[in-house]
Amino acid sequence: MDSKQIAPSASDIAAHVIRGELRAEDQAVRALESYRAQRDLNAVTWIDEDGVLEAARAIDRRRERGEALGVLAGVPVIIKDNIDVAGMPTAAATPALRGNVAQHDATVVQRLRECDAVIFGKANMHELALGCTSSNLATGIVRNPYDRSRIPGGSSGGTAAAIAAGIVPAGLGTDTAGSVRIPSALCGIAGLRPATVGDTRYHAQGGVPLAIALDAVGPMARTVTDVALVHRALMGAPDVRIPSLQRTRLGVPRRFYWTNLQPDVARVAEDALSRLRGAGAELVDVEVGDYYRLASEAYTTYILHGLDADLRDYLERRGLSFDEVLRQVASADVKAMFQRAASAGVSHAQVVKAREVVLGKVLPVYFELFRTNGIAALVFPTVPVAAPLIHEQGDRLDDVIEIEGKYFT
Repeated sequence: MDSKQIAPSASDIAAHVIRGELRAEDQAVRALESYRAQRDLNAVTWIDEDGVLEAARAIDRRRERGEALGVLAGVPVIIKDNIDVAGMPTAAATPALRGNVAQHDATVVQRLRECDAVIFGKANMHELALGCTSSNLATGIVRNPYDRSRIPGGSSGGTAAAIAAGIVPAGLGTDTAGSVRIPSALCGIAGLRPATVGDTRYHAQGGVPLAIALDAVGPMARTVTDVALVHRALMGAPDVRIPSLQRTRLGVPRRFYWTNLQPDVARVAEDALSRLRGAGAELVDVEVGDYYRLASEAYTTYILHGLDADLRDYLERRGLSFDEVLRQVASADVKAMFQRAASAGVSHAQVVKAREVVLGKVLPVYFELFRTNGIAALVFPTVPVAAPLIHEQGDRLDDVIEIEGKYFT
């Protein structure tokens, strides 16, 4: 990747545009040039180049009139293709939804506009957000900008690839089971899967659902500082205070989370622990107990139910056929997951039971883990492997990854 392609940070762009030291239009032109030069990444599914330039010019005109600008002034931001942007298709990167043009912005997109971000376009993704590679045969395989023979991760792979390639400095993904975190890790950027329990501001309202009980929008950017800036905009929060790591206790859950790692990943992760320790953090080995097992069981129930009930309801409310959408799905792994969900036939009663397990057992165990160990966070590798090679013919549900002679699905 050419270092000349790397975009300025979101924080720098906004600060300079607000002070009149940069023009938002110039940043939009730079982003568009970078996009055109890297079309082979397949990071973008839809873009209105004239609209991007006009949005940036409008911000420059406001600054020239002396109007106050928002915290994301002039920052080009890309939006995952399953989140509504008014006037753009919300296609979730699947053929049957290409004509599903949004009439209104999702709440998160509206907040970005209110903070004077420039909406750059829609990002490619794993079809219907149901996978972790972004190897999409309907819209083109998304490629990792550091090595185009490898995946960027998914399902928010287009957002991650566009940011890592320097096309834009920030974007939005959605995360149901790692779909912000996985591509952020594999593309070497920062991403946040926010907690949504008791807080609806990050809920994925205004878009194509996967499993509503688990879906959340997540900010993605090249740096943690920029993720914090986008988080501030979305939450309407004051400037984020950067805490000191001195004497901050961090839990290291060796069991489950630190086993079966590729050697290179283990080496990088252990180096990260050393850096945290060197910055003054106290690392504490912790045992997650039944949390992992109980959470995994509830997650499976939510996903299988959501694939049928939540998506079906979304499509029916828009006069679209669930069966026709599935018939046109291009990715074999995605079709297989829907078939699995249909065969499972998860009932409403099972979902209610899963929710009771989460509220009555999973969350109490999780919070107790923090309380008894006096920790501020858990630290572990996001994924156990470096970015795998792309399957050019697409993915299958039974694909495996080899780690030190062991095979995992």
